Amino acid sequence: HPSYSVIMLGGVLRKSFYNVYGPFLESELDKLRGNKLFLSLDGASISRGISLNILEEVPVKKKMISVCDEVIECFLQAQVERSRTTQIIPFIV
Repeated sequence: HPSYSVIMLGGVLRKSFYNVYGPFLESELDKLRGNKLFLSLDGASISRGISLNILEEVPVKKKMISVCDEVIECFLQAQVERSRTTQIIPFIV
């Protein structure tokens, strides 16, 4: 859509997943504000919240959540009521 912009920040590239992580990326996110965040995740459980398998992604996703006004969680039906290694936020109904 012509009115949307995509901003790509630097960090350590995880080639197998085409994403970046690391302290440089986290510090750069502090300088930004977003309206909507479409957040991918590995598990969603009412008791354990939103969780991830990859520990390196946790600080980045927490920082992304903190700088955005609205978070839209994106996950597959198979990930519902599955808990992963690390909780990033509690599940809010």
